[in-house]
Amino acid sequence: MWRTVIMTVGMYLCLYVFNILPITIWCIVCNLQPFFIALIQASIMKQSISKYEIAAIIGSFSGILMISLGKPIEGGSDSNRIAQLTGPFYEWLGVNGIYTMGILLAAIAAIMFSCVGLLTRELKHMHFSIIMFNYALLLIISSSVLQVVVLFI
Repeated sequence: MWRTVIMTVGMYLCLYVFNILPITIWCIVCNLQPFFIALIQASIMKQSISKYEIAAIIGSFSGILMISLGKPIEGGSDSNRIAQLTGPFYEWLGVNGIYTMGILLAAIAAIMFSCVGLLTRELKHMHFSIIMFNYALLLIISSSVLQVVVLFI
């Protein structure tokens, strides 16, 4: 059950981040899942990681840090798309703050997907179609409820 909820929240985070970040930046951040899995296994599951994995983790996080410290080019398509977001929260953050928030939310989604991957590994006895049915069912129900809420509010 928790696996499906974590996956659903991660999917909704990704859909939100698509409005903020370019797809290339999102892909870079979300493809850090193997490194997040290694960190989770080392910290929570107490499994050892090699020197090469530690070097790869440091390199990947330094790359994400460089991406998040970068700014969208003023007047560029990314900056214009971010500037179109309205509301007091977006105005308070500004374009650079929204961009950094998008990277952080994409990283949170990647961590959630890593947790789902680790939890799914433990379900070796369950057929893959049952696992995917749970994901699909919760996504259909939650997206239907959200759609009704959006239509009537």
